[in-house]
Amino acid sequence: MGEPQLGPNQTAHEALREGARQVVEAHDAVTAAVAREAVDEAIEAEKRLESAVERLRVLLAKGEGA
Repeated sequence: MGEPQLGPNQTAHEALREGARQVVEAHDAVTAAVAREAVDEAIEAEKRLESAVERLRVLLAKGEGA
């Protein structure tokens, strides 16, 4: 996975909001899958959550270095 890139005309603030949205959606997917006892789905959702968190960490680190 490469570093997250800003889209055309996307501000750092918008990128952070998008990253946060992805984290929340992935977290909700994990919670829903666990509630349904859908193990494979929960594992895939957890992977999406970890990827979204990592992208958000990179964006935050870039903001701190600016």
